[in-house]
Amino acid sequence: MSSAFLRQEVEALPTCQLMDVHQWAHTMVRRYGRQSIAYQTLLPGVVLRAYPQLPALVGYVERWHARVVVGLPITPLESLQESMAIFEREAAEAGRSVCYFGVEEGDAACLGRRGRMRIGAQPIWIPGRWAQTLKQHPSIHAQIRRARNKGVEVHEWPLGCVSESRALRACLRDWISHHRLPPMHFLAEPDILAHLYDRRVFVAEREGVPVAFLIATPIPKRKGWLVEQLIRGSSAPNGTSELLLDALMGAVRGAEMVSLGLTPLTLQGKEEGVEALWLRLVVRWARMHGRRFYNFHGIEAFRARLAPDRWENVYAVVNAPQFTQKDLFAIIAAFTQEPVSIYLMRALFRAAQWEWRRGQEVVTRLSSLLSILKNRGKGC
Repeated sequence: MSSAFLRQEVEALPTCQLMDVHQWAHTMVRRYGRQSIAYQTLLPGVVLRAYPQLPALVGYVERWHARVVVGLPITPLESLQESMAIFEREAAEAGRSVCYFGVEEGDAACLGRRGRMRIGAQPIWIPGRWAQTLKQHPSIHAQIRRARNKGVEVHEWPLGCVSESRALRACLRDWISHHRLPPMHFLAEPDILAHLYDRRVFVAEREGVPVAFLIATPIPKRKGWLVEQLIRGSSAPNGTSELLLDALMGAVRGAEMVSLGLTPLTLQGKEEGVEALWLRLVVRWARMHGRRFYNFHGIEAFRARLAPDRWENVYAVVNAPQFTQKDLFAIIAAFTQEPVSIYLMRALFRAAQWEWRRGQEVVTRLSSLLSILKNRGKGC
């Protein structure tokens, strides 16, 4: 595999009986993966539907009488419409609708008059321009230097070491414990260390101890990489995330693009007037009141500070003229993997715990400050 991008020299696709569906699916993703989330078709819990005669691969989960697909069918571009038609016909025969989640801007424009919801946008960098970006934005370089001054070093780890590393799993558990939402699944599966395939893993270490890591996933047809995970432990100094991204950009400088993935409900790159009023109201409400559970503004601000070269809109597209509330609930259920009401109750409880811990930390700091001031007063 080239340091810049995944090579396309993969074995010929079988057209006879499939001996190993996952091996065949992996080959399909390597050869025809066009969207940033293509490799996430191979994650645990995703149902694989193979059409070797086309060839085509569809990964999906079924929720609320809908089949929520990972992006679009993985297939040669000239077979895309045919593979979608076959899959949708099979779904209709089973009494299911279809929702393609994570459809990127260029593909969405080719899907005709289908109902869709803009779910956010992904920031895109061209690695060959990264050095220029650092010169034009000294604040990014300052963050990188800050982490280096704290003794943080980044190394790419062999995949065999990654899957067996207790230190990386401890870092992952630490990161999960500081999130207000319970872990989500589908395209947000937190633990992929045992399912790496062709991914690359960069680890930030301080005094030999991992404090953060980045998992980069190939986007074969775009000759690019997706930052699928950027995991930062609580002991990682400021600037560690920027240092990890800088290491990736240097390692794949010959690639055509790097994406940090979907930034949910971001206003970056937003189109006006393309969605129904109820959808615009839902998005506005989520951005205003959902921050207790998910830091929409913080994630958007962090990625924007990294000065991407452009933003690409990302959509959920359905096989119907209008995107409906049922489609929205199907998407939410795909990520929660349990009844939405139960997940929301767990989220509320976890958020309350998080706020309680935060309040306890504030009280402890104030008590320490008052104690210091009191001792100083006695000294006078």
